Amino acid sequence: MGKSYSFPYEKDADISQSRTENDVKTGELDFMWAMTSERLEKEFEPVYFPVFRGILGMRLSIVKANQKDILSSVENLNDLKRFVPGQGKTWADTMILESNGLHVTKSHKYPNLFFMLEGERFDYFPRGLFEPWAEVDKYPQLNLTVDPHILIRYTAPMYFFTRKGNEELAQALFKELESMALSGEYKSLFYADDEVKQGIEKSNLKDRTMIQLENPYLTEKTPLERTEFWYQLGEVPH
Repeated sequence: MGKSYSFPYEKDADISQSRTENDVKTGELDFMWAMTSERLEKEFEPVYFPVFRGILGMRLSIVKANQKDILSSVENLNDLKRFVPGQGKTWADTMILESNGLHVTKSHKYPNLFFMLEGERFDYFPRGLFEPWAEVDKYPQLNLTVDPHILIRYTAPMYFFTRKGNEELAQALFKELESMALSGEYKSLFYADDEVKQGIEKSNLKDRTMIQLENPYLTEKTPLERTEFWYQLGEVPH
């Protein structure tokens, strides 16, 4: 692409999605990344490439350490409905969980969810495949661990989004990402990420009970047929 981009926010700053969206709309940011939704695809120019190869839709749960087996009896969606998840109020994940009949406890602020879980405001906190271990380590003062029993799975790609009307940048981003996927470079970068590598290695996916959920909010432009874009269970890193 011949361009470089900088990150305008302070490192580790807790920036809300609503602020990020506004900054893209006003031109403060050239693009953002977010889990897609019908609304985002209407209000912005989406780049139809799953940035994390779809693994944000593969959810492992953070639970209280003294309740690490709380989900051990879950074999299907009906079993899962006995337990209450916690999620961000505006997250696309929240809508997906609710559309599958789960009753979700919500918070406007992401950091609050860890303290709410520790305080037993809900039973489990679903996170993307590569997220939970680093998050548990970030809050050592809390009594938290990663559930070893289940994998909640739904199709929920994270895309880059540019300002509405900025099709030139959106197309340039897609062309570059597609080229990297076809050459294998993107897959190599994917496995070079320490958190992604750790998440796949530590998750023990083959021994987990998989709970498949439907995502009714996917649009018809979701590139499901482009298998080279998506993480495949059991694939060998290279």
